[in-house]
Amino acid sequence: MGANPLAGHVIPGVNGTAVDFDAHRGAPLVVILGNRHTQKTGHEIIESLRSHPQTMSVRVVQVACLRDVPKPLQAMATRHITAGYRGQLSDLAARRAALGAPAVDESTLLNIALDWTGEVTGSFGFSAADRTPVVLVFDHELALLARVTEPGAFAAVRAALATTSVEGTV
Repeated sequence: MGANPLAGHVIPGVNGTAVDFDAHRGAPLVVILGNRHTQKTGHEIIESLRSHPQTMSVRVVQVACLRDVPKPLQAMATRHITAGYRGQLSDLAARRAALGAPAVDESTLLNIALDWTGEVTGSFGFSAADRTPVVLVFDHELALLARVTEPGAFAAVRAALATTSVEGTV
């Protein structure tokens, strides 16, 4: 796979932030391309990552494909996504605590990018009509290691992440 297809991409995030993919160099990264149809599955993948000690602290960026959202509805969509993100951070913190892991600021491990133009999601062949999320696994230099599209993606994602560590674990 190789190369960094996310190089140079900076797209809006929640809470007025921007997601700069180049800033994620230095550690493995999981990017989940999703839309309103794939939201539940995307959350399940993140919950699976956070439930396993070896993948608990892997950075994740959820990229919401919002290309088809009409301009007048974008503010409402942003509010809805932001509220969901806050709930997700709270749930992930509770999951971490239940596993006896030290508390961290979950927002440093999970970001949401709002792809209004389809620039990022479209470059991986993902659209607002898709029914299954696309999970991309990158190494510490953001070289693409795996593109996972099957349901129950956790095993394939974990296998790709395992290749990023000398010991075979993340």
